[in-house]
Amino acid sequence: MKRKVIALGIINLVVIGITWMEVRHGWTSHPTVFNVSSHRAHKFPARKEKADSGTLFSDRVQPWSLLPWFPARREVRNEAKIIKPPKKKPVKHTPVLEACHPHSYEDDFLGYGYKKTTTEENEWKFNYTAIEELRESLETCCHVRDLFIATRQNVPKGSLLRFDGDKSVLKITHRTTGLLPQNSSLSGQFFKSCSVVGNGGILLGSKCGKKIDASEFVIRCNLAPVNAVFSEDVGSKTSLITLNPSILEKKYKKLSERGVRNLFLQDISAYNDSLIWIPAFSYRRNMQLAYYAHKTLQGANAQQRVVFPHPNHLRMLGKYWSDQGLPQGKRLSTGLFLASAAISYCQEVHLYGFWPFDLNCQGNNVTYHYYDKGYQSSGHSMSSEFVQLLKLQDKKIVHITTEKCQP
Repeated sequence: MKRKVIALGIINLVVIGITWMEVRHGWTSHPTVFNVSSHRAHKFPARKEKADSGTLFSDRVQPWSLLPWFPARREVRNEAKIIKPPKKKPVKHTPVLEACHPHSYEDDFLGYGYKKTTTEENEWKFNYTAIEELRESLETCCHVRDLFIATRQNVPKGSLLRFDGDKSVLKITHRTTGLLPQNSSLSGQFFKSCSVVGNGGILLGSKCGKKIDASEFVIRCNLAPVNAVFSEDVGSKTSLITLNPSILEKKYKKLSERGVRNLFLQDISAYNDSLIWIPAFSYRRNMQLAYYAHKTLQGANAQQRVVFPHPNHLRMLGKYWSDQGLPQGKRLSTGLFLASAAISYCQEVHLYGFWPFDLNCQGNNVTYHYYDKGYQSSGHSMSSEFVQLLKLQDKKIVHITTEKCQP
């Protein structure tokens, strides 16, 4: 028995020795195929040639791999093994991709692929029939022209006014009516062209300032800066600008000190004789802040005039867009409110700075605001709102610009 074991051992040593000489001096004439996934093939690299079939060949053999009991034996094949190419991963259609490239899918986003409007701007033609139909729908449901600005006519003294946010009820007193104009300054107005300027970082580097300022009526959001740093991209002309009461609370400390009041007046002066649109009747806490803003501007004999939207208008417009498919329980963003109002007041509506994604169509990063990084509020559904705007553009009702403007 011992002799058999010794003999077998000697034979194995001879086999190893002969094989080693074959490898060492190139005696072998039969290439062996290795699975490229084998860690041994990487540990002992060899010259590999790619055949038409996709097989990888090695003209070297590790001697111990010829032993029947050695684990590497399982990785050696004497016949060509076809290695299948890796499967291509399907392209993931993100909202950015869907917004930049038209294609046909069943998702809510899809089928309304965003076409680069800049290249089409000179050839763009509005569908005035579709615009008029939507304008009539908005007037029927939401009374935009009557309620976009609260007045002593639509908020009479002694009436009860329900806030659209916290649903509390306010009895209108002489103090409240004293904040309201007798009539809306926009009553009877109809503008040939309007620019609604969102605050999206997509505006940076756009050089759209001249085109924005060329509009007859320019609407902006939340005291966004229009100074020399940004005017080339966003313009400076302002006809109406919104002011969220939270800005009065955080940035201007509720206008409780002379220093912040002076800062407020200085910032407001950039908007010339524009309307300052403050949603005072959304939440009860907003009322006092709006009152302070009105009093500060009035006391300084400022050119700007403070106006408030009627809460019924905000509530009805929210329901209208919810019926169009926006998620329940989300408040409309200021941008969609203003775009809707512009359709009622303007023959042609151009939208700038509307882009809720962190990448542009070239895959470059985009800040949330053009003037700071900011963040997207969880209280709004910005991408869903953008879908609605894309649908309006598809019908030639509004024109959206998200690329650089042509000179």
